[in-house]
Amino acid sequence: MEKKILTKAVNNDKKMVHDHLYSQNCLLREMAAEFLSKTNSVDVAKGLLAELTNKDRFIASRAAWGLTLMKERISVPLLIKALRSSNPNICREAGWALKRTTSMRADKALSEALKDRNPIVQQSAAFGLCGKAIAKNAKVQRTLIKMLKGDKGNITITLGETKNKKAMDALSAALQTKTFPARAMAIMYLANAKDSRALKPAIDMLKEKDHNSSTAMWSLELLDDTKAIGPVVEHITHLGQNKCFNQLYHPMRTIDRLKRTAAIEFLLPFLYNKDYRVRLNATVSLGAVASKKAAKHLIRMLNDEHWLVRGSAAEALGAIGDVKVLKHLISSLNDRSWYVRRYAAVSIGKLKDPRAVHSLLMACKDKNELVQLAAVEALSEIASPSPIIVTKMIRGLSCDQNPHIRRVSAEFLGKMKVRKAVPVLIKRLLDEQGEERAMFAEALGNIGDRRAIEPLKRCLKDSTAEVYMAAEKALNQINEPKPTIFRHIYGCRIK
Repeated sequence: MEKKILTKAVNNDKKMVHDHLYSQNCLLREMAAEFLSKTNSVDVAKGLLAELTNKDRFIASRAAWGLTLMKERISVPLLIKALRSSNPNICREAGWALKRTTSMRADKALSEALKDRNPIVQQSAAFGLCGKAIAKNAKVQRTLIKMLKGDKGNITITLGETKNKKAMDALSAALQTKTFPARAMAIMYLANAKDSRALKPAIDMLKEKDHNSSTAMWSLELLDDTKAIGPVVEHITHLGQNKCFNQLYHPMRTIDRLKRTAAIEFLLPFLYNKDYRVRLNATVSLGAVASKKAAKHLIRMLNDEHWLVRGSAAEALGAIGDVKVLKHLISSLNDRSWYVRRYAAVSIGKLKDPRAVHSLLMACKDKNELVQLAAVEALSEIASPSPIIVTKMIRGLSCDQNPHIRRVSAEFLGKMKVRKAVPVLIKRLLDEQGEERAMFAEALGNIGDRRAIEPLKRCLKDSTAEVYMAAEKALNQINEPKPTIFRHIYGCRIK
C-alpha cells in the first residue's frame, strides 16, 4: 500500500494521494501529507488548509504537518490567515504549524495575534511563539505576562521556555492562581529552572486530593531539595492508608532521586508494611538507589512471602552489583517461583562472577523456559571461554528447542571465536529454515574459520534477504572476495 502511494505521487495524481489523508493507517496519512507538501502548489496548500477543520484531529494534524513541510512563501501567508479564524480547531492547528516555521513574517504575525480579542487566537499564538527567539523580546514578554493573569496554560508554557528572570518572576506570581493547569505548569517550569520558589507550592500540591501528584513529584525531583523528603514520605503513608497502591511508584522514585543514601532510611519502614504492594514499591525504589548500604535490606526481602517482592529484590541486588550478594542469589535459583529464579539468574549474570557457573548450568535445566534463557544469557555475560560453558553453549545450539537459547548460544560462540562450534553452526545453517539462519551465518563470520566458506556461499542463493546478506557479510569477514553479482536494493537482489 505504501508503494502504491509512492507511485501515485510520482505520477502527480494529487487527488488520489489527497484521499489517503483519510486513511485509517497513520503511516499512509503521514506519507500522503509529505508527498502533497513536496508539490509546493498553492492549490494543494489550500486543500491541506481546508483539512484543518476536519473533525478527526489526526487528519487535521497531518494536514498541518504537511503545510509545515511546504516552502514558507506558500504556506506561511495561508497559515497566518488561518490563525485569525473563528474556528478554534483551525486556530490551534495554524498556531502549531507556525511554531515549526523559521519565517520572520510568521513571528511577527504571532506576536500581533497575542493582542487579538479572541482568547483562542491568543492562546494559539502563544503556543506558536513557544521556543522561538522572539518570545524573549521585551515587548512580547510584557504582553505574555499581562495575559498570564488570565490563567492561560499556553502562556505559561511560552514564558517557561524563555527561562529569563522576568518570565520566572511572572511564573512565580502565577503560583497563586486557582486554575490547576496554569499553576501546575508554572511550578514545573520554575522547577526546571531550579528556582526554589517552586518548592513550597509543589509540596502543597501533594496535599490536594483532586489532582494527580505526578506534577508535584516531577517538580520536586528537578529541584533536588532534601527538604521535600519528609512531605513525600507523608504522602506515601497517606497513599498506603487509603490503599492507593497504583500511585506509590512515582513518590518512592522521587525519594530515591532526591538523595540516594538518605533515601534508604526513609524507605526501610515500608519494607515491613502489611500490604505486599507497599513492600514491592519500596523494594523497587531501594534497587534504584543502587547503594551497597541497601543490599542487606534487600537480602532480607528475598525471603518475603510474596513472589513479586522476592523477584524484585533479586533484580534490585543485581543492579547494586555487589559480589557479596552472590551466594544469596544462588540460593534464590531454587525458589519455588519461576519469576524469582529468573531474576536471580539475570542478576547473577550482571555480577559476572565465574563462581556462579555451576549453579547457572543447573538452572539451564529448569522446567521453565524463561529461567533457562536467563541462565544461558547469564553464562554468556560471564564471557569466559571455560570448557564447561563452551560445551553448554554448543549443546544449547544443537539440541535445544528454544530459539532464544539458540540465539544466545550462537552469539556467545561467535563472540568468543570458538572454532570447536564451527561444525555444529554449519549443520544448523544448512538444516534450519527461515531467518534464524542469519544468526548462525553471523556467528561463523565472527569466528572466521575457512571451513564455513562453502556453506556460506550456498546461502547467497537464499530467498530470505536477512540470510543472504548475513552470509555475504560473513564471507567478507573471512576475507573471501565479495561476489560482484550480488547487490541489494531495498532488500532485492539483481540477478
